[in-house]
Amino acid sequence: MESTQINRLRLTLKKLKFLFLVASLFYFESSNCQNLVDNPSFENYSECPSDNTFYATGWYRVAHHNGTVDYLNTCAPFSYVSIPANRFGTQEPYDGNAYIGLVFLNPVSTYREYIQTNLLSPLVAGQFYKVSFLVSLTDSSTHAMNNIGAVLTNEPIIGNDDMEQLVINPQINSSLIIRDKINWVEVSGVFKAEGGEEFLTLGNFHSNEETSKEIVMNSAQKTSYHLVDFVQVVQTDAPRT
Repeated sequence: MESTQINRLRLTLKKLKFLFLVASLFYFESSNCQNLVDNPSFENYSECPSDNTFYATGWYRVAHHNGTVDYLNTCAPFSYVSIPANRFGTQEPYDGNAYIGLVFLNPVSTYREYIQTNLLSPLVAGQFYKVSFLVSLTDSSTHAMNNIGAVLTNEPIIGNDDMEQLVINPQINSSLIIRDKINWVEVSGVFKAEGGEEFLTLGNFHSNEETSKEIVMNSAQKTSYHLVDFVQVVQTDAPRT
């Protein structure tokens, strides 16, 4: 009788150990895959857009930079900033009911637009992170280009009270020209954190001369304007060498 109870106790302890191991692995995987970007698909907003005011919560235009990033949502009462059809063309969101739009390049000037957010927690030194987001070139764009990038910094990036290129080296950068006006294209990369990075900024951080471009449509108003959706910063394994 006593032997039977001891065996049952041992079996119970083994089951508990197994359940603890499974729960630990689940917790590790969940924390390892957590997206550190708040409002990654721009679904949350302070007000339904009706003009070029930026309403997506958790995101903001770079301070002291005069580029005007656009917020578009299916709830918009006017076609100017509505979805799927708006003044830039027609595109369904990759995720949810909203996206944003940026001028990544003006081939006849140095005009740029940038968007920034605070991460949910700072990056850990020595850990690897994958940064990714989806872009789509708008129907109204005359040029396709590369150098769509992302910068992660310990402090927020500050502009110079102009609309010029921000000179900083991005950890993530698309070397390929993105010309797709129908589908969403992923821009992504993996980098090793120095530690303390908690601000994410998207944009083109290269000069016109450093940026490869090609004409995709003829028009008097020349621009390369991309929509952006589903932004992620996720801890990951070290890249294979």
